[in-house]
Amino acid sequence: MISCNNQYLQAVVQYLSVLEEEQVEPKQINGKETYQFRCPFCSQYSRSARSKKNKHGRLVRTGDNSWIYSCSRGFSNE
Repeated sequence: MISCNNQYLQAVVQYLSVLEEEQVEPKQINGKETYQFRCPFCSQYSRSARSKKNKHGRLVRTGDNSWIYSCSRGFSNE
């Protein structure tokens, strides 16, 4: 049985994969499972096409069913 949180996570990852036009795969960063992608909140504010493609958005697993979103650019308050 898949938990409700896992269903939401899979829906978000699928949505991000469509935005990225490629499969978003989890990576291990600092020992934590992390999904990296273009930030859906601030990538539109980037000035160059190259910087729009940089993956600054992250979903980081902090517990069994808890995740934190962060953006390393800091352009958005979201």
